[in-house]
Amino acid sequence: MKYLIISDLHLTTNFNGRKFRFLKEIISASDKVIINGDLWTYYYVTFDQFLNSKWKDLFPLLKGKKAVYVYGNHDREKYCDLRVHEFSVRQRQSYKLNVSGKTFLVRHGNDLMKVNVENSDAYMRFWRTFKIDVITYFLETLLVIFLGRYLYWPGKMLNKTIKEKTKEMKEVDYVVVG
Repeated sequence: MKYLIISDLHLTTNFNGRKFRFLKEIISASDKVIINGDLWTYYYVTFDQFLNSKWKDLFPLLKGKKAVYVYGNHDREKYCDLRVHEFSVRQRQSYKLNVSGKTFLVRHGNDLMKVNVENSDAYMRFWRTFKIDVITYFLETLLVIFLGRYLYWPGKMLNKTIKEKTKEMKEVDYVVVG
C-alpha cells in the first residue's frame, strides 16, 4: 500500500497548472492520501473561494483515495465547514496510522511550536485585499535564489523544538509534522 502524506500546499485562487499536474500525478500513484494541514490558506482566500477555485478538480481524486484531512494553522477547523467532505472522508486534528507494525502520528505541528498566532479577521482581510500571497511568493523565490540553504535555518530551529517535544510521545514510533 502506498501512502502519500502532503502538507503545506497553501493553495489559493492562483492556479498553477504545473503544480496541479504534479499533484494529480502523485495522488493518482498513491493508495491513500493524508493531507497534513495547510491545503489552502485562509490568509489569502476564504474557504468558499478555495472550494470554487480550479483546484477543485483535484477533489474527486482525493475523495477517491479516501483522503484524511488534518487541519493546519492556515486552514483551521473553524475556517471550514461541512464541505470538507468534498475532498476528504475524515477530518481530524491529528491522525494515527499503523504501517508494518509501526505507529505514525500525523499532525500539522503548529501546536508544538512556541508561537501559535491566532489572527483576527481584519488581519486576514488585509492579506487578501493587498494580495500578499503574490508578494510573498515573489519574495520567497528571491530569498531561495540569494540565500539558498541558509534560508532554511529557522526551519531547522523549529525542527529541533518539535523533536524535543515529541520525544515524550511513547505511544508512537514516528511523528510526521508539516
